[in-house]
Amino acid sequence: MSILLPDVLIDHNLGTIWIQKVFEDAGFNAMTVSSVFGKQNALDMEILEFAGQKQILFVTKDANIRKNRIERNAVFSNNVRYLCLVHQNKGIEFMKKVFEKHMKKIIEYSLLPGPWIVIVSESQIKDITKEMQGRCNEVQL
Repeated sequence: MSILLPDVLIDHNLGTIWIQKVFEDAGFNAMTVSSVFGKQNALDMEILEFAGQKQILFVTKDANIRKNRIERNAVFSNNVRYLCLVHQNKGIEFMKKVFEKHMKKIIEYSLLPGPWIVIVSESQIKDITKEMQGRCNEVQL
């Protein structure tokens, strides 16, 4: 019996087709922000709303979720499954290896309903949902 995985939306900051292929090879139906929105510069709020409405997994390396209260609130109010690669300045090969290394755990998380925020690094995959929920009401300076 095969598991029905959610669709995946790959943010433009992850190099489009290469990371998309990693997720497709793992059994996901993956698409890019530019293929869905027809442009590279779709607004973050627009992307998060779409991901929540469609109940798809949003994959990005935009770690501003930790600092941006409005985006955090959007993740939680739209029930988004938010997967973030924390290595900001690494190349495609490195990013592919990190996702491939943690794919089993990524699949496990992808099957959980949103909202959640999970970060992926070379050494680990970590659920930061509770920490981010606690920061939703913080005032931005």
